[in-house]
Amino acid sequence: LCNTIRQSKQTQVQGMLNELSVEAAMQLDGPLELPVKRERLPSIVQKQLEEIEQAELLQFIDLGMEPVLDFQELLTMTSHTDRLRKLSRMIS
Repeated sequence: LCNTIRQSKQTQVQGMLNELSVEAAMQLDGPLELPVKRERLPSIVQKQLEEIEQAELLQFIDLGMEPVLDFQELLTMTSHTDRLRKLSRMIS
């Protein structure tokens, strides 16, 4: 389920980024070159694309659907009791 949701979210975000990139590239002088290279877009558009990516990443992390993060947290815990509490929350 986690991978399905992640893939769906990634596809949606990539579609949004592609639309914005093509729209910005169409505003540039000269013929439209596909695929659109981010580095050829105006810096303000590049920044906007990066902000969208960061916001979407934070939203995905907030969903709690990335199992690797939970296991990384478990590995960094020094207390056995804290690990058990975390593990019990993960499986409940």
